[in-house]
Amino acid sequence: MNRNLEAFKKVLRWLPMTGSLTLMVMICLVSAGSFSQLKTADSWREHTYKVLAEAQTLLSDLFRMEGGARNYVFTGQAAVFKTFEESVNRAPQQLTRLKQLTVDNPGQQERLGPIGSELDEVIAFSQQLVDTRNTYGIQAAVLFESDGQRMASMNRTLADLQAFTDEERRLLGQRSKKAANDFQNTERLVMSGSILAALLLVLANFMTSRALATQKKLTHAARAAELAKSEFLAIMSHEIRTPMNGVIGMTSILADTELTDMQRDCVSTISSSGESLMNVINDVLDFSKIESGRMELESRSFNVRNCVEEALALFAAQIRIKGLEAVYLVAPDVPSHLIGDRMRLRQILVNLIGNAIKFTSQGEVAVNVECKGQDEEGCDLEFSVTDTGIGISKEGIEKLFKAFQQVDTSTTRRYGGTGLGLVISKRLAEFMGGTIWVESAPRSGSSFFFSVTLKASEESAPDHQSPDASVLVTHTALIVDDNATNRRILEIQLKVWGMKTVCASTGAEGLIKMAEQYFDVVLIDFQMPEMDGLTLAREIRKRMQTPLILLSSTGEIIEGEDANLFQFQISKPIRHSSLFNALLSIIGKGPTERLKITEKKFDAFMATNYPLRILLAEDNCVNQQVGLLMLSRLGYSADLAVDGQRAVNAVEKAQYDLILMDIQMPNMNGIDAARIIRDMLGAKCPAIFALTAAALEGDKQRFLDLGFEGYLSKPLQTHTLRETLKTVHSNTQLAKV
Repeated sequence: MNRNLEAFKKVLRWLPMTGSLTLMVMICLVSAGSFSQLKTADSWREHTYKVLAEAQTLLSDLFRMEGGARNYVFTGQAAVFKTFEESVNRAPQQLTRLKQLTVDNPGQQERLGPIGSELDEVIAFSQQLVDTRNTYGIQAAVLFESDGQRMASMNRTLADLQAFTDEERRLLGQRSKKAANDFQNTERLVMSGSILAALLLVLANFMTSRALATQKKLTHAARAAELAKSEFLAIMSHEIRTPMNGVIGMTSILADTELTDMQRDCVSTISSSGESLMNVINDVLDFSKIESGRMELESRSFNVRNCVEEALALFAAQIRIKGLEAVYLVAPDVPSHLIGDRMRLRQILVNLIGNAIKFTSQGEVAVNVECKGQDEEGCDLEFSVTDTGIGISKEGIEKLFKAFQQVDTSTTRRYGGTGLGLVISKRLAEFMGGTIWVESAPRSGSSFFFSVTLKASEESAPDHQSPDASVLVTHTALIVDDNATNRRILEIQLKVWGMKTVCASTGAEGLIKMAEQYFDVVLIDFQMPEMDGLTLAREIRKRMQTPLILLSSTGEIIEGEDANLFQFQISKPIRHSSLFNALLSIIGKGPTERLKITEKKFDAFMATNYPLRILLAEDNCVNQQVGLLMLSRLGYSADLAVDGQRAVNAVEKAQYDLILMDIQMPNMNGIDAARIIRDMLGAKCPAIFALTAAALEGDKQRFLDLGFEGYLSKPLQTHTLRETLKTVHSNTQLAKV
């Protein structure tokens, strides 16, 4: 009984509003129908006037024909004969137009049928009258006219034509009368319906005012739920960022040690993957930042070619598993270093490259970067990611840049994904002064483009990215690869380095080219039809000892005796630095500089240049090890406090310049410890930086408002730590002065 009563109350609550809206919708629909009928009637009226006008023209032509024939009999004038001929030619055309205009009216078509044959008789009799005048003279023509046959045909034609026009006028009157009645009925319905809808709206307004009190209670409950959600996100942020601090921190420390080339590539990939994972975590845990558009972009110098290589390197395993070709080309006029947010730019590239690989089962993925212009605002760069995958329909393209939308449901099941990646990429491109768009067709692959505007940096480019790398000038290279895109990009890159190149699409063609001229080096693709790279290398060694470089998409390393066939084996996607150093080694020059990836992230003399006494307050054993090791690699010997209380005890015994204070610690948290230390030391209090995994929107400002001099989010980045230490040292020196 109670359930039925509640259901009845619910229906009663919504009845006035629903009823009024329903009436309004009905009024709109009926009005639209009425106006549509009026428009149709007006269209028919215009159509009928046109039919009547054509019929009148046909009638005029008939009279001109009859009068022209008679006048010519008596006058024989050429002008009269010309008028007669024009009427004879026009009359059938007018009848044809009448048939076309009434094609949807079978009755009128039936009436026009006899008129056609009668018109032919009238024309035939009129033409015969004129011919009689020309051949036998006026008297014979008058005698022919007097038999009345021509006038009888004319009268029948006129009578049928009159019946046709009378029917058109009747239809016009009938449709106009119906339209007028429909309009009157609609007018009455609109007036009565509007009055009833107004009454229902008054009732709905009264009931709505009573529901506002209930709504306030629901609002309070919603706010409580939102607060719980924020607390959950904060906890998740802390729990995820804490172990990621160990991963990224230890990776940066490992990268600063002596490693082999393969180990360094692995460390670089781990570091890039960790940073990309943190980007994903940031987007998931702080999506409100994306939605609101309040996103802070870094403005630091970075190498754009390295950025593209890092993005491709993340997918090296997937590319090899699927057997795809992955290439990139940065136009020579693109500055080597730009000022902007490298991580956000790479995030867009990672998203687009990941999608391209996901939807491509065979073929290639190509990344291109071009400079579309440069002015005081910066360089207008256009990035493109092109694949040979399944393509996208026109309807699918319209869904691409909408949140949680994918091309279709089957894509969700087969390929996965949240549908947020392209939305975030679009916003990021817009934040960098550009936009994003796509060109695609089903089964024809896709090309995603995005533009950004970034300022060029004055930082010098490494040799392998400099157009002035003259050490390879005058040297020749043969490129043997069955993939046209690979050949084109390798040829462009080698020419940038000053080399003279020749290309071959098959192993057999390569052997022919080598028989025709000498090459300093041969670049051979491993996976080729008919004759693969290994077979080609064996054939070359039977003839000559030209240095060979093997380029492999599978990541497979040739071992044993066959390994001696090649001076170098390079995995795809090709890092230009690796290829450049290999070429230098082959021609006997050796690498002129270490690659960017081998540059030290830690300066062991930093503590000498920027002396500070540091206290690290951290309870997590992994983060303790990461923090102390990072500071140690910079030359600092920091003290450790495992909770807030011990941090307070430590400052009582020693004087520090900087305290890195973790926020969530047992016994006493970082906020309380920082407050006690400030109260205890006053003006002599060292700089206290919040070191925390809380990195949601507003967290930084919250800690600054609590009195912290700075904020460092986990995972702790090496460059951020370096800048912090420099800033604290500078402020400390100023305070002493």
